[in-house]
Amino acid sequence: MPQFAGGLHLGFNDPDGMRQNPVTGNRGIDPVPARGVDGRIRSSSNPNIGKYGLTRTDKKGNPKQHNGLDVNAKQGTKVRAAEAGTVTSVGKKGDYGNQVEIKHTSGETTSYSHLSGSSVQAGQTVREGQVIGEAGTTGNAAGLTPDQQHLHLEVRDSSGNRTDPEAWLNDPNADPAALPPESDTAAPAGEDPKGVTKSPERI
Repeated sequence: MPQFAGGLHLGFNDPDGMRQNPVTGNRGIDPVPARGVDGRIRSSSNPNIGKYGLTRTDKKGNPKQHNGLDVNAKQGTKVRAAEAGTVTSVGKKGDYGNQVEIKHTSGETTSYSHLSGSSVQAGQTVREGQVIGEAGTTGNAAGLTPDQQHLHLEVRDSSGNRTDPEAWLNDPNADPAALPPESDTAAPAGEDPKGVTKSPERI
């Protein structure tokens, strides 16, 4: 069974078919919440607080469905693309704070929110495991303690419908040919994942 970065043992027999945990850079995500442990589902007194589909109360006390998965990630933790694709947007987005959105070849889209900053640009192609930014406390994550800090991950299918990120990350049928991260830095705009600078396109 695989041993993952930071001493996290996720307990899966075959990680090859899973997508990369955007915080640890390894395959899949631990389904058992653990408070404050980077790369695992966020928890507090309620062990399911970070899970997809829960009804929670917003700052005004109104019920609101949780449309993503909160993964423990202290401020400054590197955030990686869970699957290869093209960056479609980068910037501030309301309660999400700083966000990076990536569209994948399957037509699915992932978004990574509450970032302190990003290291990619819209239109840039990224490989699976490539660093796209750092975890932070932007949007409605402002003021969270280190134990509460997290990455908010959302996944939409090819029709634009939200789906469970935990199931998506742990999908055993995900492309096993995707490569692990090659470095801790994202390729600059105009550079392919192997670090070869491309010539500017001529109009």
